[in-house]
Amino acid sequence: FSLQIKNATFIMPKTRERVRHQYTLGEPSPYDGPSPSERQVNERTTLLPFHRPLAPNVIDSAYRTSIQSTKSLWQWLGTRAGRNVLKCSFAYVLACMGTFLPFLYQWLGKGDGKHMVATIVVYFHPGRSAGGMIEAVSCGVIAFIYYVFIAVSSMATAVLCESQFEQIILGYVLVLVIFVGGGLGFVGWVKQRMANPLVNVACSLTSLAIITILTKENAVQTAVFSDDKIVQVAKMLVLGMTTSTLINQLIWPVSSRQDLRQSMIDTTFAISDLLTAITTSFLQGSNDLNSPAFKNADKKYRTEFATLTKNLREAKMEHYVLGTEDAYHIEAKIVNCMQRLAQDIGGLRSAATTQFTLLKEPMMHGNVTPSSPRAHPMINFGSLNSSLRAKNERFNQLSAIEEASDEASDMDIDIEDPRYSSDRRGTMDSELLDLPTIRTPAEIFARFMRHLGPSMKSLTITLHEILDELPFGPAPKFEITINENFLLSLHDALELYRNARADALAHLYRSKDLGRDRVESVEADFEEVAASCGHYSFCLQDFAETIVQYLEILEELKEELEQPSRRSWRWLKFWRPKTKEQKREDEEVEDAMMASTEIVIKKDVPKVRLRKQSWEGMTTYQKFWRYVNRLIHFFEREDIRFAIKVGVGAAVWAMFAFIPQTRPFYGHWRGEWGLLSYMLVCSMTSGGGNATAIARFSGTFVGALISIFVWIICDGNVYALCFCCWIVSSGCFYLITAVGKAPLGRFLLLTYNLSVLYAYSLS
Repeated sequence: FSLQIKNATFIMPKTRERVRHQYTLGEPSPYDGPSPSERQVNERTTLLPFHRPLAPNVIDSAYRTSIQSTKSLWQWLGTRAGRNVLKCSFAYVLACMGTFLPFLYQWLGKGDGKHMVATIVVYFHPGRSAGGMIEAVSCGVIAFIYYVFIAVSSMATAVLCESQFEQIILGYVLVLVIFVGGGLGFVGWVKQRMANPLVNVACSLTSLAIITILTKENAVQTAVFSDDKIVQVAKMLVLGMTTSTLINQLIWPVSSRQDLRQSMIDTTFAISDLLTAITTSFLQGSNDLNSPAFKNADKKYRTEFATLTKNLREAKMEHYVLGTEDAYHIEAKIVNCMQRLAQDIGGLRSAATTQFTLLKEPMMHGNVTPSSPRAHPMINFGSLNSSLRAKNERFNQLSAIEEASDEASDMDIDIEDPRYSSDRRGTMDSELLDLPTIRTPAEIFARFMRHLGPSMKSLTITLHEILDELPFGPAPKFEITINENFLLSLHDALELYRNARADALAHLYRSKDLGRDRVESVEADFEEVAASCGHYSFCLQDFAETIVQYLEILEELKEELEQPSRRSWRWLKFWRPKTKEQKREDEEVEDAMMASTEIVIKKDVPKVRLRKQSWEGMTTYQKFWRYVNRLIHFFEREDIRFAIKVGVGAAVWAMFAFIPQTRPFYGHWRGEWGLLSYMLVCSMTSGGGNATAIARFSGTFVGALISIFVWIICDGNVYALCFCCWIVSSGCFYLITAVGKAPLGRFLLLTYNLSVLYAYSLS
């Protein structure tokens, strides 16, 4: 439309009617009038309306938003992640009572550091399963025993050097080299060797206690034997562990055995999805393994498999406490089977990727590149995915095999007939003469799939149905329910697949012998494609055989659980030698524990195996150099070199606490916290150390700011401090348990804990 200042003229696009309006310049009104259909429009009507109804009430909108947010928060608190945050925050507030309540404060002793009760709860929080809590308590107790050993030994060394030799400097040197360097170096070695989150926090806790007793307290420096700090740490450990354990078991307890069953179900589904996707791509000859859907499925599978291994470790602790070791060993066998299934999935993916690479090679004659399913005219299997999605047509006995037989008849290849290998082999050469000469990798692949494709599809559908059929009932009992027809159907499908695979390979290599006049490049392509097809078919066969073992072990577990409850606690009878069966079970359990793809245990630790030689006939000189050679190989290990570096760095830092001239400076500026920071961020690699250092710096900086703000607004009021502790700990435990940023949340809360609780304790 056209607009004039005095009179506005609108030209309607369709009616071309001209309507003149009086337009007045001025401030726009904040009100809207009625709609054009509700008001009369004439020549005197202003362009901008003068009135409009009141806007929606801001308070009502905020109220509705608050109600919706509250409902969402309440629903989230009903989930496991929300309950874990509540449990951890409640436990932290109870642990803070060791600083706030006078009778607990007095029971813990006169020394400072009562905030360590809350520190223990932060490290061993109750937001874990029952088996995980048992593991956490075990790690805490072992860490305390090691701390007591270092503390008592260091004080005894200092007292001995002072009282017997009157060489306190010698005592300082021995304490620095042996107990600071060696003791903390051993802590670093265990931390790196085990690569376990609970072991890491236990190492952090024992590092804190050792650094405090050796560098902050005066017992070692004054050569006085004092057990006050040891008793106080023992009390704080008992109080913190008891608080976490009670909250863990009394408020929304979680069983690690149930978590293990659920992980088995989720991992089985993930394996089924990967098997379907890989086999579908292989049969169609199209590379769909780089698609976002497949990558998401692979990522989910890796996550579930890592969770499965973690839950197995925690379920072990729960089974051992309950005395049901037999059930645990059977569950470990199931996890070991899933590990072999994972290896077969890796083999299938590798063979399929190799096949796709070979199919992309150009033809010897022409410029066509057979990289798509259209280049395989002999392959006509329909859609495997559509068959797998037909959930309403549940498999009866051998239904998948019957479907494959129908498809094979469409291709005029009766490979499901048991007489195929005997009847067809005699006429195979004559049939091969009628087929066109193989010229491209796609034709080789099509020739192989012509014979094995229907049987491969049949076996894959059978496996898919078995994996998708839940072997466990609904939570929380997870009763084992196995379809009796599965094992029989799988045995028959596997037998047919073995026969078809042998015939397909024989047919393929007979066609090779009939085409000896091919050029070398085609011969090389033939060998590569044949090897890839053979590898894929073997991995699928091994996968099916492992599924058979999986079903048999599930039957064994079902029988074990249906028997009357038997409590053995054989693990406590350490004086009895293990039988061969128990040793074999332990080996299977160890293999299952090493099955994680996310947590690499004993990484970068080369095992040096020296050739065994007899000591007989060696001279003293030869024995000496043999010892030296072994010692050199020992110190060449990366974990040993890492432990030495950690110990040397700790000794260099801690020596300022033993030098009389620098000790006041060390104590005034809290040098023990710098040494503790060094122990917390030390890592084998530079990347790992930098990542931990960034999280610690960020958490420390934010935690210090929050501590200052809370301390100012609370002004020493214990009730306000308790409420603020609950609020801050809820946010930090949300980062630790729900988001997965444990280092950041832990460092933030520990800084707040150290600042606020320690300041209240001093005041």
